[in-house]
Amino acid sequence: MQLPRTLGLTKGQLNAPITVAIYGFLESQKDLPLDCTLAPKVKNADDPNLTDAEKATSARILRRTVQPYIDGQILYIPMPLRYACFDVPCEGADQTCKAGKCVLAGADPSSRYRDGYANGDASTCFRSRDCMFGAGAAPMTVVDASLCQYRVTGGSPDHMNVMMAFDEFVVEVLDEDRDEGFFFPDPVNKPDVIQLAAGLCDKTLNRPHPILSVVASTTCPPKSVFQPVCNDGAIALTPATSSVYVLIDPAIGGDSWSKPSGTDTKSLKEQIESALALPSFSNTNVIVEVLPQSPTGTPGCGGPTKTAAGRITTVYKDLTDNVLNLSAGAAHASIPTALARVYNAAQTNGFPSTQNVKAVVILTNGDPESLQGCPTTTNTSQGFATQLAALGVKTYVIPTEKNPAVYPANAINNIIAVATAGGTLLAGDSATNILSKGAVYGGLVVSNLSSCLYNRPGHITNVPTPAALSFVPSDGGLPDIKNLGIGQCKAGDDGWYINGEFIQICGNSCERVKTATTAFLGIYTSVNDPSAYLQPQTIVWATQEKKPD
Repeated sequence: MQLPRTLGLTKGQLNAPITVAIYGFLESQKDLPLDCTLAPKVKNADDPNLTDAEKATSARILRRTVQPYIDGQILYIPMPLRYACFDVPCEGADQTCKAGKCVLAGADPSSRYRDGYANGDASTCFRSRDCMFGAGAAPMTVVDASLCQYRVTGGSPDHMNVMMAFDEFVVEVLDEDRDEGFFFPDPVNKPDVIQLAAGLCDKTLNRPHPILSVVASTTCPPKSVFQPVCNDGAIALTPATSSVYVLIDPAIGGDSWSKPSGTDTKSLKEQIESALALPSFSNTNVIVEVLPQSPTGTPGCGGPTKTAAGRITTVYKDLTDNVLNLSAGAAHASIPTALARVYNAAQTNGFPSTQNVKAVVILTNGDPESLQGCPTTTNTSQGFATQLAALGVKTYVIPTEKNPAVYPANAINNIIAVATAGGTLLAGDSATNILSKGAVYGGLVVSNLSSCLYNRPGHITNVPTPAALSFVPSDGGLPDIKNLGIGQCKAGDDGWYINGEFIQICGNSCERVKTATTAFLGIYTSVNDPSAYLQPQTIVWATQEKKPD
């Protein structure tokens, strides 16, 4: 069945309201019961506890509406299948999902039917390519985190729109709608302040698909519930696959891993997870390994402590066994012995050559060359960093303490030597500079790891019209990125190419995207505030104009 759909109804014997239900499936359903009392159930078909039969017949989304019967009229009833309701079960026969919450299926807004309401090629459709990108992309600041209120620079009730991105980079433009989209809580006194629907703001919900980003634009009038989105193919891009191995020195692998220390508001684990939660790392394979300590608290040899084994968040993959082959029980408590095993794995299948970013990140407040009582290796950390660099794997070293007295003799020089051999030390950096930079240096590492290579959706081409690329939130300049056609980045290029199955961003445009990512990370990791996740994250968007058939 194709939506929109026209349903012909007769009054029958009872003058009663009419309930219309829409169920969405990922697979064709040929044998569903026609008896409405045996309606399908909404279940997450990705749930490993479901049987194959349950997965095959599970609805992924449900929408119900209750409408009065009006004899002789054709009504248009908006029943949007929003991603906030994807995999959200609403068991009651009188319930539906709105903005991620199960509510009573009351009377939704309706209007006399017009072709323009249902036609994405009509002149009245909402053109996201023109309305959500370009010069209209506007900075947002949190006004009230508890209500999800934002102040939008240059916004007004006459020219404001809001867009959301969910996990798996599903993009939706919100309607101006208090129940499911956004609205203006005080349009007279605060015309530049918007508020999200209560369901989208509810932080207590266990969302099957979390919200990644909220962005605003001030180009077009607000999209109404009766306005379809034009067929312009807007999509958020997913980064090409990357692999990162995070190695944490035994000296800092104790309580600081799970608890904040010093002036930090987040533990080391939380800081790493905050960085990995950015959209630019959504397709990154990650393992975080905390090397073990002896029972006395001093570094010692033995099998790796699996403090961080398993998925760090529900988004990231664990490389412990299936990629880096870091089996339990092997003796590699020191950084050199750990790098030896990473290098051996990288020579085989640890970091496939087809992947985008491949890196080792070492966090230490000690000497990266110390064997700490472990068996002697055939090489030093500096030597392994050099060999890894030859395989296309960069090695970053982040000192975690600002006080030089914390480090053993010659440790700072060895940190610089390992980072330089790994191809990651910035020109002109010295021991003093590295220690004083602290979180700034960590932010630069995150920026360097951020992706400028993205998977190309099949419909994004330069035929019949060139595709457009933008990123939001922008850096204050025009966020559009110049289309350079088909090819690969060359010296002096600034823009983006279609490179086979990838989209590649070059030059200053790549640096702008990375800078925006790092700026968001600074907000997210330094502020112990639940509103931090409401800040708009940096996502790259592609649009392909689709001409009417």
